[in-house]
Amino acid sequence: APASAAVFETLVAEKFSGTAIAEGGQAVSVTAELEFTRKDGSTYWAEVTISLIRDASGMPFGYVGMARDITERRKAEEEILASLHEKEVLLREIHHRVKNNLQIIASLLYLQSITITDAFTTEILRESRSRVRSMALIHEKLYRSEDLAHVPFATYIESLIDSLRDAYGINNGAVSIAVSIDPPDLALSIETGIPCGLIINELVTNAIKHAFPGGKSGIISIAMRQTGSGIYTMVIADNGEGFPKDVDFRNTSSLGLQLVNNLVAQLEGEIALDSSDGARFTIQFCAAGSYAAP
Repeated sequence: APASAAVFETLVAEKFSGTAIAEGGQAVSVTAELEFTRKDGSTYWAEVTISLIRDASGMPFGYVGMARDITERRKAEEEILASLHEKEVLLREIHHRVKNNLQIIASLLYLQSITITDAFTTEILRESRSRVRSMALIHEKLYRSEDLAHVPFATYIESLIDSLRDAYGINNGAVSIAVSIDPPDLALSIETGIPCGLIINELVTNAIKHAFPGGKSGIISIAMRQTGSGIYTMVIADNGEGFPKDVDFRNTSSLGLQLVNNLVAQLEGEIALDSSDGARFTIQFCAAGSYAAP
């Protein structure tokens, strides 16, 4: 085929340059996959290799060539690539639909909340909406990501924090939220990303509601650090009023803290609380299938 011939001629010119041939001790060869046309007009693919032959003194005196029919292999590769593309499109569509369905649920919870005058019920609906939104964001990030199996954690947390700011009206600057991800390009599998997102959602929500009473200013910090191969430490802290001394966060009636403990157990991790200066929750866990992007 003309295109293959042009490619091959370019490769031969590059590999079999006068300098390369003149260097007596250097082996010179070129291999390429080329398309050929038979006399009947049909085409086939072959892997062609041409090597320079040298005599005992290293002087070139000829070439040797070999061709191997790879038509069936090329067809199999094309079928595999087509199948992978179809599965990628399907998986992307699944993430898109799950995200849309979760957003519909969140919208229904919001519409329900604006018709309710009872503050306690309104708060329950708002918390439920935040939980649903945190899961929807995971699928949104996966839908928009080139890697459909891993969540870019930094951008996910950024979107989650924006959602919490809007939900609890903390855009006035009184309470700031700082985020630190190490390494910055950390990506988590969906099995790890959803529990981590929900844990952050619950603990940040708890800090927003209870750490700074009376409109006090303060800082909430979120840190995720990879401490080893597949080993992570996540810290959610605030410099507010501190966690009540008489409350055991592992055994409480709070649905949010119950959810946090259950999610940590799901990650097969450990959680600790330091109340010496505000509240500082430290979660350590292992996460198979997560990585720092190269």
